[in-house]
Amino acid sequence: MWKSIILSAAMAGALAVSPAFAQQPSPGEMPANQMEQGQGQGQGQAASQYKGWPVFGSGGEKIGEVVEARMGADGKPDALHVEAAQELGIGTKTIEVQKDQFEAGDNRIELTLSSEEAKSLPEAQKSQ
Repeated sequence: MWKSIILSAAMAGALAVSPAFAQQPSPGEMPANQMEQGQGQGQGQAASQYKGWPVFGSGGEKIGEVVEARMGADGKPDALHVEAAQELGIGTKTIEVQKDQFEAGDNRIELTLSSEEAKSLPEAQKSQ
């Protein structure tokens, strides 16, 4: 009886561990989720680091915060999607800010545009 209990426990432990090993990529192989999203060489992690950063206009006023970063081949953001407050603080609009319109600082984004110019940018297209 003890043999069958011990054997059952050993088999259950082996089965619980084996799927984790089966999902690990080989050395030099890109994980499937990164290939699908086109995020090789750690770019997915770099893009996510900007999410939630506050965004300020050239006059120092807060416009909103980063909800998504589109990364370039150099590992730096090509564009940011910023959720900006609408007029009178009612509702939000997601705008796309191009790389020549901002600078990334210490956990914040500084735009070269005023808050009015930024809020007049067209709404960002949803990512696939």
